[in-house]
Order: sequence, then C-alpha cells, then structure tokens
Amino acid sequence: MTNKDIDGSIKEYFVEHEYFGHPKEDVIFFMQDDIPCLDEAGNPLTSEDGQVVTSPNGHGGFFSALKEQPSLLAEFETRGIKSVFVFSVDNVLSVMADAEYIGCCIALQTEMGFKTVPRLYPDEPAGVVCLHKSLPEYVEYSELPKGCAELRKPDGTLAFDCANILNLFFSFDFLKKYSLTIPPKYHVVKREIPDPRSQQPRVCLKYERFALDATRHAGKVTVYMCARDGHFSPIKYGWDRRKDSLVSARRDLTQCCVRLLASAGIHVVGADDGSLGLGNYVVEVSPLVQASTLRGLSGLHVYPPVYFSARLNSCSDGELRAVVKALSEELPHQERMERQQKLLGS
Repeated sequence: MTNKDIDGSIKEYFVEHEYFGHPKEDVIFFMQDDIPCLDEAGNPLTSEDGQVVTSPNGHGGFFSALKEQPSLLAEFETRGIKSVFVFSVDNVLSVMADAEYIGCCIALQTEMGFKTVPRLYPDEPAGVVCLHKSLPEYVEYSELPKGCAELRKPDGTLAFDCANILNLFFSFDFLKKYSLTIPPKYHVVKREIPDPRSQQPRVCLKYERFALDATRHAGKVTVYMCARDGHFSPIKYGWDRRKDSLVSARRDLTQCCVRLLASAGIHVVGADDGSLGLGNYVVEVSPLVQASTLRGLSGLHVYPPVYFSARLNSCSDGELRAVVKALSEELPHQERMERQQKLLGS
C-alpha cells in the first residue's frame, strides 16, 4: 500500500531492484486515500495557493482500499488466498510471514491475530492489546489513559504489557467481510508535519483509520507474544535519538544478524564489546542468504563492517575462498568495503 506522495518512488525502487527476485506479476501496488489535515483549532490547513493540505488516512486505509478497488479482493480470490499477513513498514526487524506465528493462527482457526511483545515503559509509543468486558480489544497508545499506562502488577511489571507491533493476521473471509460491511471508524491524532507555508515543523490534527479497529468484530482473536529481540525495533525518529530511531534500529539489526551468524558457527570479532551497530561496526546478512550457505562458513571469524550478500549462494569454491579471506582479515574500513564490493557487488 502506497500513497500519492511515495507511489512513484516506491515503484521505481522495486523496478531498480528487479522486484527483489519476485515475479513482477506477484507484486501488486495500490494507493490509500488522503484526508484533509486540520490545525489545532480544527480549521483546514491550506497552502499558499489555497489548496487544502491532505495526508494518508492511516494503516486502516487498507480496508477502504479493498472496498473501493474491487480488483484487489478479486485478485485474492483468483489466487485462492486464505490468509493475509499485514505489517508496518517502520519496524526493521519484522519477520516476513513468520511461519510460527501464521501457523499458530491458522491452527486455531483465527479470524484476526496480533503479534505482540512486552511493553518496556509506561509511555512507550505502542498500542496495547487487552480485554474489555472479557473480549479482546486494542487501545492506541495515544488513547490509553495515563493511569492505565502506569498501572503495575504486584511483581512490578506493567499491567497493560501486551504491546502491538502491527504484525497482523487476517483470514481472508473475515478481511473481506469487514472491509465491505463495517462502517469506517476514524481517530483524531496529532502529527507533526512541515507547515505548508513556512515549511517549519508544526502540529496538526489528522483523521486516521486504524487496522486494529477490526478487533472487536472478529469472532476469534489470537494474541501471539514473542521476545522483542529479533522481532521489534521501530523507527520513529532520525539520527538524533538513541531510542526508537535509525540509531537503535541499526544497532538492533546488527545484533540480530550477529546472533544469526553465531547460530551458524560464524564469530564476529568485537561482538561483545557493546560497539556493534555504532559507527562502522555494522553487520548485516541479506534475508536471501541461504542457511546452508552460512553453515558452510562455520568456524569463520569476521571483522565488521561486513555484509553477507545473497551473491554468496552462487559463489564457486574459488570465489568463496577469496570472500572468506577478505572477511577474516582485519583491514581499514574503506579497504574492507571496497574489497567486499569487488567480490560480492555490495
């Protein structure tokens, strides 16, 4: 799902990267609607030429698009799709179509499923899954009362500790019924956007649909909780923050990749000194690298920065020996990256 501001650039990116190995006909783009933005007094924001400023209608715009663009639902039905996985783009550790999570939902005949992690602190910007009158319910973090957010259990943990990470499961039958028959619900949220006249940051009011509002309409809801490590590292800020930012996302992705390499018997030099993910101490493994390829490198010691490219899957023995030599030598940062670029094209 795209919007009018990014649709073109996203499509170009997929073309540039040859749809990341997927057949072109299996990658389908569609746009969500835009809704006018308001100032804090409730008046429409306008640009210098008098045009009303608009913004995407939230991740729940997925449902509106399914209803307003019949070809999308028809595509699901033609392909015989029975289960749908929906995820948020700002979580660098999202596990695409997590087999354990989806398998659990299917086995339990789930109509809607949540993948969740334990909340860390009362004002963490993540909504919670809870019970309301004995039925599953979702509450957005901006709508959770302060007293509830800070409430703790006798053991000191947060009472509302089930943080939604927007990795959702839907049965197709429920998704179709909800999209076509349930009237949309809109939430008023505060967002910071560039002022249309001065281009300086300003707070505006937006109306958004939440994908989670489907919860109360589902006949059977499954809540699947997992560890944060390897599953959740949101990007809400830039390089100027150390939490929920590009900085923390790069650190968490690096640490996740280090654990993956360790499970294959590959040791990253300096993995225990706390500097991984900071500066040039970055480690990344392409999701396309096969597990058997990594296991074939068991016993290897590598120095960051290092990137394990999918090119490794097709290396000849001679090429692989050259790669191993390059990865296991302690070299200056620039020389290391140039050698990897030459060997792996990355």
